[in-house]
Amino acid sequence: MSDLSEFPKGMVVGARLSGSSVTEAAHILGFPRSTISAVMKAYSKEGKTTSSKHKSGRKSKLADRGKKGLEAQSSP
Repeated sequence: MSDLSEFPKGMVVGARLSGSSVTEAAHILGFPRSTISAVMKAYSKEGKTTSSKHKSGRKSKLADRGKKGLEAQSSP
């Protein structure tokens, strides 16, 4: 499910909220039924389709200033 961008997730939610069954939504949108169910489970649990993890990756050890200095040292 995480492979879907926000637009297809919104289409899934819209199809389900408009009254389509899981099977109908899967057929119309071309996604597996499990994907439809997973998107709707996340939507009903959190009330949204977006992830709440903002910038959840590893932090950089170098600041922008340090990166520029390193690039200047490594260029011929």
